[in-house]
Amino acid sequence: LVNCTGLGARHFVGDEEAAKLFPIRGQTITVKGEATMDRTYNDFPPISPSIDDENELTYAIPRPGSGTTIFGGCKQVGNWDPKVDEELNRRTMERIKRWRLAEELRTGKGGDFEVVSSQVGLRPGRKWAPRVETEGKERVDGVWVVHSYGHAGAGYQSSVGCSEKVAKIVN
Repeated sequence: LVNCTGLGARHFVGDEEAAKLFPIRGQTITVKGEATMDRTYNDFPPISPSIDDENELTYAIPRPGSGTTIFGGCKQVGNWDPKVDEELNRRTMERIKRWRLAEELRTGKGGDFEVVSSQVGLRPGRKWAPRVETEGKERVDGVWVVHSYGHAGAGYQSSVGCSEKVAKIVN
């Protein structure tokens, strides 16, 4: 059995291991059109001195073949809120516009972006490092359990290496 349940792993492991898991909240905006290139900025001047935007970053990432681009976002460690923060969306769009990160996509009404959707995701973080290993040295109820979770914001980038390690363990 391979456990790749992300934050859901906290329901299947012991209390000590469950305490190591935490969410890293991300929020993105999908807009119509594919930007001509990726753009990411994480060291920008604050929009206002009264706004705490330390956990925010700004990016425009095209989704090739989809006709859309993703704008973001944030990395909010420990935040379990699944609801879209409209004020964060406003700040994200303000930075995208101010720094002219995807001007080619301003094809909507009044030269604005055409927003398709907004979404929130909880990246599965784990203290110290991802867990890619067997559950102990013996089978659990006659079944070998292999864990692969806690990759935080690097799940996509780590997927090939981790799946190769899991396959090696399983075989």
